[in-house]
Amino acid sequence: ELAVNAPWLKQVTICVNHARIAEQTLDLGFKILIADAPGDEAMFNTLLTIH
Repeated sequence: ELAVNAPWLKQVTICVNHARIAEQTLDLGFKILIADAPGDEAMFNTLLTIH
């Protein structure tokens, strides 16, 4: 609920480790990146793709 009322948050890329976690936030229009695999290394590699 709080995130929906914070338009600036939709400009932030959110990284998650599974598509299921991203479903609701994608429906609300947030920018989401999903890691290719579980674990810290995959999440780190996902973070590196943010420009």
